[in-house]
Parts: sequence; C-alpha cells; structure tokens
Amino acid sequence: LGDLYSHDYYIEYECIDPQTGQAETIEDVIMEWEPEKAVKWYQMAYEHGDKSVCLKLLDLWYYRPSEKALEWIDKLPDQTDPEFNYRAGRICVKFKKYSEAEKWFKKCAQNADAKMIYDIGVAGYNYDMFEDTCGVDVDYLYWFKLAYEKGDIRSAFEIGTIYYYGRNGVQKDLEKATEWFEILYEDKEASVKEDYYYYYYGSIKFLILIYGEQNSPKADKKKMYELMQEFFRINPDLHEPWYRIR
Repeated sequence: LGDLYSHDYYIEYECIDPQTGQAETIEDVIMEWEPEKAVKWYQMAYEHGDKSVCLKLLDLWYYRPSEKALEWIDKLPDQTDPEFNYRAGRICVKFKKYSEAEKWFKKCAQNADAKMIYDIGVAGYNYDMFEDTCGVDVDYLYWFKLAYEKGDIRSAFEIGTIYYYGRNGVQKDLEKATEWFEILYEDKEASVKEDYYYYYYGSIKFLILIYGEQNSPKADKKKMYELMQEFFRINPDLHEPWYRIR
C-alpha cells in the first residue's frame, strides 16, 4: 500500500490528429501520489518488522519534507547501512540541520563507496554546510579528496573548480586548481568513460582559461594551444573558450 500511494500512475493512449491524420501518444495521470498515505503505510510496515521500507520512507521525505522525518530518524537505533545514513543526512540538510547531517554523513563514510562519498561532498558544496575545521580546506574538500582516494576521478574536477573560483570560504588558488585539473586531464581513461566525459573535457576547458590568462601565474600560451586542439577535437562545435580567452 505504501508503494501504491508513493507514485503517480499514468495511462497512455493514441489518438488521431484530424488535421494531419497522424497518431499522437497522449499520457494522462489517472491517480496522483498521496505522500501522507504512503508514509502512514510504510511506517506501519516498519512497525510490523519490514525494515526494508526505511529507504523508501527517507526518499519520500526527501522529496516531500516533513518535520516528522527528523523525529522518526532520531528514534531509530544506529544504522550500519551507508544508504540509510546518507539519505538521513540529506533530509537533515533539507531542514538546515547541518551538524546532524554531518553526523549521519560521517557514519555513512565508514562503509560507503567512492560514489556515495562524492555525493556527500556535493551536498556540502551546494549547501555550504560544513564548518571550517582545517585551515583553508573546509570539510566538503575533505569529502571530495576522500572520494578521489577511493577512486572517484570526478572529485578532481570538483576540487579544481573550488580552487579556481575560490568559493565557499576557500581561497582562490590557480596553482592548486591546475594541479587537480591536470590529474583528470592526464587520466585518459576518463576521456572514454561516458560517466566521466563531462568532467574530462571540463578540466581541459579550465586549463585553457588558466594557461590563457595574461595575469595568471600559470600563463603558458604553448600549453593553451595544445589543450585547445584537444578540446576542439572532442568538441568540434563548441567555441566558448575562444571568446573567454579573447
């Protein structure tokens, strides 16, 4: 019953356009989701021993925030499932309970894979939720670096952009930005992996800008033109870097 009320239901049918004579697919909602009822039934299932509904409840509360979610999470015993801890942290972020979110994310990191740790970094970066505890590096940099150490190459791009722009309490540092963008650029496997392709050519774009700026401590026209050739090889229709550098 929780599953029944947690989704919209559609019906598809075809009709003929009287003017063109062509068939057109129409999609109508025949039943809209009712999150309050879904929560009620999921909680009842949990109370009767079905622990698998925990993640469904957390997803439901993330997209339809409710203060009841925080109360319910606090009453649960400690969880070892990283998925649960990550989703509980996301809900705390929604309510700006940042210290609580950090607690859940740290629990999550004990058993999480690189992708989930990367997602924690994204949550911290987007909401600027973590306190500055280690000098220039605020905690979302810690999460991105941890994700990188565990094998998530996308994190190198995220760290590079943070240093490039000097965002969220981190000082702008083109030297460090270049270091992280070059890590990604030199990983040629990233250039052929569909999930990493955006980050690979994005790192090239930033390196072009860094090497092409006259006042940049990393100014190097030769490297800039080499990178341009690679950038336009993989993006023949994109010309933005030319205008930015000009």
